[in-house]
Amino acid sequence: VFVFVFVFLFVCLFPLTYRSRNIEQAPIGAGMTCGQTLQGQTCNSEECSADCIVSPFGEWSECSAPCGGGGKSRTRTILSPASGNGRGCPVLGQEAPCNNQPCTNDCIQTEWSDWTECSKSCGGGTRTQTRQVARSPVGSGLACGPSTQTQACNTEQCSVNCVWSAWGQWTDCSEDCAKDGAYGTQSRSRSVQTAAANGGIECSGPSEETQVCNTQACPVDCQLSHFSPWSECSATCGGGRKSRTRTVLTPASGGGKDCSSMTVQSRSCNSDVCPVDCAVTEWSDWTECTRSCGGGSASRTRTVVREAANEGAPCPALTEELSVPCNNFPCSADCQVSEWGEWEDCPVECGESIHSRSRTLIQESLGSGVLCGEMTESRTCVAAPWSARFALFCVDSPSPP
Repeated sequence: VFVFVFVFLFVCLFPLTYRSRNIEQAPIGAGMTCGQTLQGQTCNSEECSADCIVSPFGEWSECSAPCGGGGKSRTRTILSPASGNGRGCPVLGQEAPCNNQPCTNDCIQTEWSDWTECSKSCGGGTRTQTRQVARSPVGSGLACGPSTQTQACNTEQCSVNCVWSAWGQWTDCSEDCAKDGAYGTQSRSRSVQTAAANGGIECSGPSEETQVCNTQACPVDCQLSHFSPWSECSATCGGGRKSRTRTVLTPASGGGKDCSSMTVQSRSCNSDVCPVDCAVTEWSDWTECTRSCGGGSASRTRTVVREAANEGAPCPALTEELSVPCNNFPCSADCQVSEWGEWEDCPVECGESIHSRSRTLIQESLGSGVLCGEMTESRTCVAAPWSARFALFCVDSPSPP
């Protein structure tokens, strides 16, 4: 029977084959938990009715707090899930409280540091030393002590050196200037401001001192001669300058009044406006002759550059004609005369005589032009008084041409 049951359990209830391993180091604190220590795989996988099989619980984990109440846990794994009508798997994890005792840690501090330098070299100073908190107290642990402590140092009295006050102001000088080589004097003083004590250095040097002052010679004012006569004016009109001078008879010394800059005087003169003469340009070139022959005329001009002002010299003539004709040579031209005039009356009342007529010259013959003819001509005339008895009168007979 025992063998049968074993075979049944092995074949149906535990259709697995297993392997295992041991825990060499359990997890500590927040370290990783160990994996499975037992591993199985199916065999004889035909369906059986079997309960779930789990491994034993693993080790408890580290407590989450060293004191004051923490928690820990452990787990187990499913080795074989339930099959058929077998029972399901139980809870795989467990938690439990741990380290419920109250926490208690005493304060831990570092060693004291070296003493600092004393705050004074004498007369009572202080020095300090410090330490740091390495771990603060927990629960009912001992509290930390002071982090700083101070003690007196160099308590002996200091020596005090003598201290002079500042020098006072110099007194007024006894003289304003050096008279006959004798200088003035002035003094100043000081007093002990702090007396020496406790072996300090005593004050040295005088409490009063004197010095010479106003060593300059007494002032002598500059002396000048009389002015010379005024010089000639630098311009005859339009405003000029004239001056006069004087010399230094006694130079200033010892801060006396200087007069070296007062040796020359000048003033304006001849300020009336200067006359301004008229100014003209040079003559232009001569113009073309008005005639090419027979004598013509030509002219040239100039313009005013500056008008006369203030009674200055007036402008000269701005136009000039040639003093002799230009192109003064004969032109080639025919003689031109007027028509003949009327015959003069016969100079006698009756009988035969000579009478004439004339013409005037319009243009003389020039060069190779045609010469003029006769300007007068004559002929015989006959005149007879009226006679009622003879009914006769003088008849003109033409003279030969």
